[in-house]
Amino acid sequence: YPHRRMIIGVEPGQYEGLVYVPRSTGPLTLVGLGASRDDVLIHENIDAEMTGREYRQRFSSQLGKTPRPVRQMFERIGARGFITTANASVVRVEADDFELLNLTIQNTYNCDREQGGNQDKNAQGQFAKGQHQAVALLSAGADRLLLKTVKLKSFQDTLYLQSPQKGLTVRSCIVDSDIEGDVDFIFGQSTAWFERCTIRSLGTRAPMSWVTAPSTDIRTRFGFVFENCDFVHDGSERALAGRMSLGRQWFEGVRATPYAGSDIE
Repeated sequence: YPHRRMIIGVEPGQYEGLVYVPRSTGPLTLVGLGASRDDVLIHENIDAEMTGREYRQRFSSQLGKTPRPVRQMFERIGARGFITTANASVVRVEADDFELLNLTIQNTYNCDREQGGNQDKNAQGQFAKGQHQAVALLSAGADRLLLKTVKLKSFQDTLYLQSPQKGLTVRSCIVDSDIEGDVDFIFGQSTAWFERCTIRSLGTRAPMSWVTAPSTDIRTRFGFVFENCDFVHDGSERALAGRMSLGRQWFEGVRATPYAGSDIE
């Protein structure tokens, strides 16, 4: 029965590690069995500037002996010099028709990796600037993704909704969920419907916060659509000073922007 849905229930508790759902999985539902989404927490500390070597050292005991589809994902990411944003997620979904219900996903990376040009850290031990992408959930080209009654937590790049390739789109539906971050924390190329969600901007780290960074292809009819959602903030000084915006365009893979000059001849 290749198209029957598999349902996996997760008992209340805190679970440290990565979750990879390869394309060959088929329809799958992962549901927290607690009374609320806060009763099940899946968390890990992983960021885009992590080297492939560090990634292999950190996660080989968990992923190095998994079934072949997951192991291939692990080996492909581990072979990179730096794993990059597209591989720096706690949960990675490649399978179509995946459902995530009633739990919390948190990337616990604290924006504290030393990089060239970093400034002083704030009271929370975070750098205000630098490459600190750390994804909670990545839809890596998965179609018909459903997130319902979930909470996604990180700082930069919390939810990445990625299309399989330029000119093609996939669809995601996010309902009754809570998403928080501070820079471009809902981003990507795919079509996504958000309904009755709370979108929370965190303002204690970055000098400016953007909720969304869509990279919608011109051939894609719809990008991110928000219906009956609440856009809120954490009450920080930056938030109260109006240093938060709904979004900015992500000019992915291009060398020019209408917002500034270009050195292209």
